[in-house]
Amino acid sequence: MNLIKNFAQYCTPHRLVILICLLYLISRGISIIYFVPHNDEMIYTESSLRIADNWDYFWSGSMDGKMQNEYKKPFQFWVNSLTVKWLKDPLFANRLWAYFFGLCGILFTQLLMWRAWNPQAAVWTGFLILISENQLLFDSLAMNEAFLYGMGAVYLYCLYDLLERRRWLSGLIGSLFCAGVVMTKTSGLLWCGFALLIPLLLLAQQSTTLAQAWQVFKTNGWKWYALTGGTLAIAGAIHHVLIPPQFDSIKSPFESLFIRSLPEILAFPIDSWSQNLTRYFKSLTLEFSFFLIPLLLAIVVTGVWLYRRQRDAFGKYLVLILLWVTAFGFITIVGKVVYVRYYGMGFYFLFMVLGAVLAVGAERLKPLLRYSVIAFGVPVLIAVKVVHSYVPLVQWGQTDMALHETPPGWANGAGIRELIEKVSQLEPSLLISDYQWGHPLTALVAFQGLYPQVTVMDIHSYLDTPGAYQHFRSQGKKFYLAFDMRTPGSRPKVDDLLNNPSFCHTREVIKKQYRDHVFENSALILCTVKLP
Repeated sequence: MNLIKNFAQYCTPHRLVILICLLYLISRGISIIYFVPHNDEMIYTESSLRIADNWDYFWSGSMDGKMQNEYKKPFQFWVNSLTVKWLKDPLFANRLWAYFFGLCGILFTQLLMWRAWNPQAAVWTGFLILISENQLLFDSLAMNEAFLYGMGAVYLYCLYDLLERRRWLSGLIGSLFCAGVVMTKTSGLLWCGFALLIPLLLLAQQSTTLAQAWQVFKTNGWKWYALTGGTLAIAGAIHHVLIPPQFDSIKSPFESLFIRSLPEILAFPIDSWSQNLTRYFKSLTLEFSFFLIPLLLAIVVTGVWLYRRQRDAFGKYLVLILLWVTAFGFITIVGKVVYVRYYGMGFYFLFMVLGAVLAVGAERLKPLLRYSVIAFGVPVLIAVKVVHSYVPLVQWGQTDMALHETPPGWANGAGIRELIEKVSQLEPSLLISDYQWGHPLTALVAFQGLYPQVTVMDIHSYLDTPGAYQHFRSQGKKFYLAFDMRTPGSRPKVDDLLNNPSFCHTREVIKKQYRDHVFENSALILCTVKLP
């Protein structure tokens, strides 16, 4: 036991924070290699490639460069476009940015908890983020979530530093990261709401009773909120300059498909809200398994204990819970279509709450018992997560959380790498692809640099291009088809096309499986077209 105690005493919080960041680099370094290409991240990669090729036309990030088809805030695409052509694999180049911003997220979340609670809570929070299956997924994919979480974490820490110590450089840096958040995704505006709660965290830290809180607020409250408003104003000004306001009228119809208006919220769609909450707690169940109920009970018990025994920490605890509830509550209320990824911010603050819970619990144990529990419990928990997350990830390129995030019937990325490899081995040819928005077409277009001898066209563009057949035949190119085979009968015209031996002469079928389960859209089809 002395060995355990000595080892635990050697592991100071400073060293553990550094160790957690190193383990992040190792674990996410594996995952950005093995995760199959997500449908949306390939769409984002295609947009980044277009911006890199023609900034003047595609800088806005939309699919057509003029905001006609959809509106995606472009900051992520701008960043990706800086490096998307550095490597032959553009997806990997983009995932490196998620890797970087995920590191910012785990580091600055720990720093904020270190300042707002204590070093032990910071370490526990970082540990939970490290082993989180949700964070593993979104730290690894070239999507919005790592950008929001990483830049948001930097902003909240810098804001806390500005308010507590009047470090103006922190305020400026925080404003820049806040601008990045709101220029990445509309839901990034929610971080402005989180920012308004940071002064409450300071207020709770400097007072233990309502009378004290009122006195502190009268002295410092208006200054804190003035400074917070200043960082938000700078971020808003940057957004206004870089993304002209006339784009708001173009993005509104697109965003109305996903976000409820105020009249829609006031209609109180209870059934939809209930479904959204159910999805959220399903994602929590995937994350924590049978530990979920005990953890939720521990949050309640810790709150009661702090209220009765440690009032100086109770206020801070309530603010952390308020941040967590605000995160998932807002998405539940305003979201029309909700996937796991939309609740990523809720996980971020839940881990902070649980970090405080574990720190408080560990302090109540006698030192020898505390060191023994940590020495044996932490390795077991890591082993469980490795078996549950990394083993299927390396073997199948997916995790259960990733499958839960993909809507049923959508292209989930399985088989895409195999298709890319087969296409790269084709002779000079024309590859006509599925017309759906996403896989396999976007992956084939994004990876075009791997097979310059192959011309990729979607079937609509091919049919709408006069003389395309004669042009490519005159070049001596062969013709191929690449389609996503979904449930028989769901797309009759596609079924007829792929089942016509006079057109689809020979076929290769790439089965898309995860563990022992074949997906509903069960195969990618690569056909050789029989030419007359």
